[in-house]
Amino acid sequence: MMDRSRRWLNLAKQTATMALEDDCLGRAKGAAYSFILFFFPLLLFLVALLVVTEVITVIFEPVINFLPRVLPQGTQTLVANYINAMVASEPTNLLVGAFLIMVWTGSGMMITFIEGLNRAYRVPAARSLVKERLVAIGLVFLVGLPLVVLALVAIFGSHVEGWLISRFHLTLPWVWKLLRWSVVLLATTVMISIIYYVGPNRQQTWRGVIPGAALATTIWIVATAAFGAYVRHFGRYNVIYGSLGAAIILLVWMYLSSLAVLVGGEFNAVLARGRRRPNAEAQGCDMTNTPLLPPA
Repeated sequence: MMDRSRRWLNLAKQTATMALEDDCLGRAKGAAYSFILFFFPLLLFLVALLVVTEVITVIFEPVINFLPRVLPQGTQTLVANYINAMVASEPTNLLVGAFLIMVWTGSGMMITFIEGLNRAYRVPAARSLVKERLVAIGLVFLVGLPLVVLALVAIFGSHVEGWLISRFHLTLPWVWKLLRWSVVLLATTVMISIIYYVGPNRQQTWRGVIPGAALATTIWIVATAAFGAYVRHFGRYNVIYGSLGAAIILLVWMYLSSLAVLVGGEFNAVLARGRRRPNAEAQGCDMTNTPLLPPA
C-alpha cells in the first residue's frame, strides 16, 4: 500500500515537473484563445443548422436550461443572449461561413494540443504543415461525434427520464441521474482520448491514452467546480473588466479546460516513459532525450 502511494506521488511529481518544463501553462493560453474563437462560430453554425431544419423550436428551451450545468456562473447569460440574438436574426445565410470558420479555428486549437503532445513525448514534429492541418481538421470532426452524444444526453436526459416515469410508471431517482452523468463523463473521456490517440506524431494505443484522458476529465470537473465556486463567492470580474467580465470568465474557464487536456497528455507521456525505461535499461540503452517511440 505504501509503495503504491509512493508510486502515484512520484508520478504526480513527474507530471507536474514535465508540465512546467514543456510550458503547458503557456500552451494552454494559446489553446484557450483558439477555443474562444472556435466557440462562437460553433454556436452560430449549430443555431443556423437548427433554424434551417426547424428543430430549434423543440430544443431551444432545453438548451438554454442546460447552459448553467456546464458553464461557469456569469457566462450563461452571455451565451444565452448570443443564442437568442442568432435565433431572432435567423442566420441561415451564414451557415456555410460559420462552418468554415468553425473548422479553421477548431483546427487551430487542435494544432496547439498536437504541438503540446509532441513536446510531451519528445518526438519531432515531422508532419508537413498541410498534413498537420488536415490531422487537426480530422480531430475537430472526430471529437465532434462524442460531443454530440454528450450534448444530447445532458440536454435531454431529464426529458427521457420523465417520459419513462409517465409511460412505464418507473421511479428512477438517483439511478437515472447517475447513469446519465456517467455517459457524459464517458463521452468526455472518449473525446480527450481521441485527441491523445490521433494527435501526437507517434504510434499510440488506446490502453496507453486512457489513463491521461481519465485524469484530464477529473481535473476538468474539479477545476470547473472550483472555478465556478470562486466566481460565485469571490469573483468580481465586472468591477475590473466592466461589460467584458462574462467574456473573461469564459476565457479563464477555457484556459483551465485546455490546461487539463495538456496535463493529461503529460501524464500519459510519463507513464509511457516509465514503461519503456526498464526495457531500455535491460538492453543497456541510453534514455536521455530519446523519443518514446519512432514517429508515425
